[in-house]
Amino acid sequence: MIAGYADRDDVVFCAECRATRRPSGTRPDRTLDTEDPEDPDNNFWIVDPCETCGREVQYRTIRMLG
Repeated sequence: MIAGYADRDDVVFCAECRATRRPSGTRPDRTLDTEDPEDPDNNFWIVDPCETCGREVQYRTIRMLG
């Protein structure tokens, strides 16, 4: 499940704030995912604040888009 996104400047934003960032021209180049397909038992969480709303974005893996 996608928890959030990151842009090329490593700015993290939650999935809910993606719509508000889209009109500003900021496009994500990575998804922040809660599932680790290579290690399903992975219990390690990375936590970063959303740049827009400040909510914690908790994720396990980072995937490049496209």
